[in-house]
Amino acid sequence: MVKTETHTVKTRSPTYTRQGSVKLRIIAGPDAGREFKLDIHHTRRVRGGRGAVNELVLNDDLVSGIHFELDMREPDTIVLRDLESRNGIESAGMRVREAVIRPRSTFTVGATRLQLLEAVDASIEISTSDHFESLYGWCDAMREVFVLLERIARKGDAINPILIGGETGTGKDLVAKGLHLRSPRRRNNFVLLDCASIKKELFESELFGHKKGAFNGADHRRGLLADADRGTLFIDEVGDLPLELQSGLLRFLETGEFRPVGGNNYQKSDVRVIAATHRDLRRMVDRGTFRRDLYFRLFGGIPLTMPPLRERGDDVLLLAERFLRLFSEEQGLPRSQLTTSAIESLRNHHWPGNVRELRRVMRSAAALADDGMIRVGDLLLEDTNRPHEVGGIGRELIRLLDGSEAEAKNGFERIYYTNLLAKGGTYGSLAKRAGVTEQSLRNKRKKFNLCRSTGLQD
Repeated sequence: MVKTETHTVKTRSPTYTRQGSVKLRIIAGPDAGREFKLDIHHTRRVRGGRGAVNELVLNDDLVSGIHFELDMREPDTIVLRDLESRNGIESAGMRVREAVIRPRSTFTVGATRLQLLEAVDASIEISTSDHFESLYGWCDAMREVFVLLERIARKGDAINPILIGGETGTGKDLVAKGLHLRSPRRRNNFVLLDCASIKKELFESELFGHKKGAFNGADHRRGLLADADRGTLFIDEVGDLPLELQSGLLRFLETGEFRPVGGNNYQKSDVRVIAATHRDLRRMVDRGTFRRDLYFRLFGGIPLTMPPLRERGDDVLLLAERFLRLFSEEQGLPRSQLTTSAIESLRNHHWPGNVRELRRVMRSAAALADDGMIRVGDLLLEDTNRPHEVGGIGRELIRLLDGSEAEAKNGFERIYYTNLLAKGGTYGSLAKRAGVTEQSLRNKRKKFNLCRSTGLQD
């Protein structure tokens, strides 16, 4: 008999403890004497730099627009990370790309020297539910997102607009649809505008509509804003919107008015706007490829970011089982079970396409399974877990070049640490080789879920 595993969701307490805020003091530089207390939201990161998009804004010409971040995703660990700054970061007398820092320690960016005064734990509420409408999750990160979504939903549609971040395939569209269904607008239209697929020259006509004769062969068209009146407009991949077209969207967000192409009069539309992107809009603002005023108008002060599947622990297995159940019912097939080796393959896969990729994999596996068992070969997973092989590196890098900058950086980092750990040795020797701390190396291994058959020694 083939071994299988089953997984159950345990009842969770509605609160748990993690880093809640950090306090920093500037002890040298143009802002010397200033102190900052920064709340840590569910993204668990705060950024610092010269640009206004940072949580910590520094008046130092030697500091980059987005210079560094403090990452508190690991319990009791604060990671200071350089974000491709011009002048780097110095900590403990050395230039560092990434380092673990403790209260009372100092670091320097540009001409500014900062001291971490304290990191305060906070009891943060997490949801007791495992879903928000059609969006499911059992890990703490998702339950924290559910709490935020539930709070937004309780406000009706008072929070408008809303910006959702996160990698491709993490469920941003399900968040938007769920918020629409929980709002007073649920009886009216939910309208999609996909900035990644629409042609640049057709954008204004698609969004604002056009009058008959506005261009050759044009008949009257209402446009998506008119279609979404008293409903919700979901602007997907807003980061793909060309710079020259962003002013029209900004004007509508500020005034609620728009003018159809070829028309003379402005029209009003009562629309709730929910936007989503997999791109780093703050980085785009810093580089001048996304309007700063549009970013702040969309952002609205609510940090809503979907976690990637690889950081959601056993959610991958629970979602896989849920998809199997749904697809078996849909196709009228007996419900299949995952073998132990298939479970391990799901756990070890990097999931560049996140939940969307998992759904596709499980749909095909449900159809391919024989005798009610799903084996590794039925999963049809792309080989993204062994990039240290020469062919794997080439294929992986080519794939990364087609994605966003954030995905490329994250993917290359995973390749680097996979190859580093495959060399074997002690944490100390490998950390020294990489120029990071031992704790940082351990965090990377956990972050990328790297397999244990690497010869690594404690």
